[in-house]
Amino acid sequence: MISIKNLKFKYDQKLLFEGLSVDIPKGKFVSIIGPNGCGKSTLLKVINNELSYMQGQILIEGVDSMNMSPLERAKLLAFNRQTVNQVFPFTCLDYVLMGRRPHKGHFEDYTQNDLEIVENAFAETDTLNFIEKKLDEISGGELQRINLAKVLTQNTSYLLLDESFSAMDIYYKIKSLELLKKKMTQDRCILCVMHDLNLVYQFSDYVILMKEGKIYAEGMPDEVLTESTIKAVYGIHVEYIKNKGFLIRGEQHEKNDNFGIG
Repeated sequence: MISIKNLKFKYDQKLLFEGLSVDIPKGKFVSIIGPNGCGKSTLLKVINNELSYMQGQILIEGVDSMNMSPLERAKLLAFNRQTVNQVFPFTCLDYVLMGRRPHKGHFEDYTQNDLEIVENAFAETDTLNFIEKKLDEISGGELQRINLAKVLTQNTSYLLLDESFSAMDIYYKIKSLELLKKKMTQDRCILCVMHDLNLVYQFSDYVILMKEGKIYAEGMPDEVLTESTIKAVYGIHVEYIKNKGFLIRGEQHEKNDNFGIG
């Protein structure tokens, strides 16, 4: 479990989190949702120790994350960022292999087992035909699938996914989410920032709803994703129709019937 206690954090001199506390359970697909700017992505970066907080404590498996070495953290957490640095012309194979580095010693070469794990990740994400291509030769959605393959090869207990499906077409969004659900075990947690509430409702075991740097609600999808809660946080009237999802009602109805907030 990841336990966040009394977190205080400033971003560009603006106080974003103050007294934020939440427990992120293991064995569940957990979605973090909320309007743009509410702190979803920032919270993932703080958990991954990419941003320093002013006050509070983050415990991962009962250990203060501040006391962990980068290697110890990399063996526990895999972070799938919104964007991938394409400065260097890595091939997709070189890039995905990096997911195995936390499990290797200094100057230790990859083994046949590492290569099999990587090949399996390419197969699972339907990216085998990209192995020899460079990162800047594939589309944004294809790059997100390559990035997903990389974090899967890292084989960690916690997967932090920050809008990891935003550039994928609907087919690969669904396929990627189904793949992640198959990867769920009692010893693994997938913590995912998403915007499409219909996908959140369909795939999540637990939902954390944020508003203005605070936890507005948390719990099972049908407990958190209610018409009244969505109105209070997003300012939009919706109706939930069984087996169809959320439909926008009122002034927004003519713009978009499918409630997938982008």
